[in-house]
Amino acid sequence: MITIYKYELDLTDRQEIRIKNGANILDAQIQDRGLCIWAEVNTEHLTVPKYIRIYGTGHPIKDLESLNYIGTVQIPNKKLVFHVYLED
Repeated sequence: MITIYKYELDLTDRQEIRIKNGANILDAQIQDRGLCIWAEVNTEHLTVPKYIRIYGTGHPIKDLESLNYIGTVQIPNKKLVFHVYLED
């Protein structure tokens, strides 16, 4: 069954998430002062590790050709902007 799941992220350069194989990541946004991504997942698929990278505006991006852009988020009241990518 296809279901939308939310994954809460840390504001760190690179992190592992456990997500269903073949998931389609939809968006990245701030919710309740935390960074989250949402994905369409098939609940019958196996869970696999994937890696998320987060870059601040003005920071160099490593290995851009192996990354898939998810979205850009702004941190309210802190004037910070982050760009979220999924590693291939």
